[in-house]
Amino acid sequence: MNELKYEMDINFRTNDFDSEDYITPTAILSLFQDIAGLHAEELGIGYEGSLKKGYFWVLVRNRFEIFKNPKPLTKGRLVTWPHEKGRVDCNREYALYDSCGDIVARGLSKWVIIDVVNRRIARTDKIDYGSTSFPQDNFYDDVPRVKAPDFSLFKKVASHKVLKRDLDHNKHMNNSKYTDIVFDVIPQNVKINKLNIEYVKETTLDDVIDIYEYEDREFIYHIGMSNENKIFVSQIVKD
Repeated sequence: MNELKYEMDINFRTNDFDSEDYITPTAILSLFQDIAGLHAEELGIGYEGSLKKGYFWVLVRNRFEIFKNPKPLTKGRLVTWPHEKGRVDCNREYALYDSCGDIVARGLSKWVIIDVVNRRIARTDKIDYGSTSFPQDNFYDDVPRVKAPDFSLFKKVASHKVLKRDLDHNKHMNNSKYTDIVFDVIPQNVKINKLNIEYVKETTLDDVIDIYEYEDREFIYHIGMSNENKIFVSQIVKD
């Protein structure tokens, strides 16, 4: 019985790093998103295959932790595997390595499947990973919801208008782009080494997202709001 893993070589591009040559959270999450899609396609449960069966995937939460900063224009290795399915959700784990084989980052994402007809979350019975065994080297058990403090404590710090470059093939703002917003509003000396982010509602072209921030001794929280709807909430763990 084959172990349910997918691996690929990657290149760390200059655009994956900030002005101090530190890898950005958007680069991390984009790599995770890409390999998740490739593995899903290999398993026959990717975008097109899922639509033919009457459902589509929605990413609802992400978390990651950076252990070592890689160097721009070097090679790396990315690995992903799913956890055993929950009743209505599927967790997927990631491990990113540098050219020396050292761990750069670990992450976990939570996905649900939406029925095309009624637009509601469906049970995971439709998902078939095939006759394989699940890897046991999991770093995370789950992706918890972000429990932010009361919204009255938050202060508006910025706004972002959704642009064409933010959109994915569903014409919604790509989930990895929300971390760009967070990155842009935090102080330059703050490094995002541990992040939890929850995606609540989708946004489309020309939507304006107002960004609110609250900081305590342990965390920096951000909430994105648009037309009185919560779009995302994130939690940066302070070093």
